[in-house]
Amino acid sequence: MLDMRKNKKGQALVEMAIILPVLVALIFGMTDFARVLNSYLATTEASREGARVAALSGNDAAVELAVTNAAPNLDPIKLTVTTVPATRTRGDSVTVTVTYSIDIITPLVNTMLTNPMPITSQTIMRVE
Repeated sequence: MLDMRKNKKGQALVEMAIILPVLVALIFGMTDFARVLNSYLATTEASREGARVAALSGNDAAVELAVTNAAPNLDPIKLTVTTVPATRTRGDSVTVTVTYSIDIITPLVNTMLTNPMPITSQTIMRVE
């Protein structure tokens, strides 16, 4: 009986060594998912704010400022704003597209997905 107890001494260490990489990858994956979701929600809100400014006859500089102010947690260098059409007349539609690139930090996931991952949100509103 005593010999069997000595043989199982390293069992917990081996089990931990097997399961630890899986747990770490799971935690990093959840963190990446949360970061991507947060960026998606921020770009969606920013495109809505930009489209609202564009619909109220704002120029493209005012649209970009509104988008940047609506997404303070996003890096403005990685943020791209496109407004179509450049000249807006009342009753027409204006489209604001916001694109943001986010880096994936999980080691295995960043090789499977495009890195940095582009997140695009588009809003269409009628010009008032």
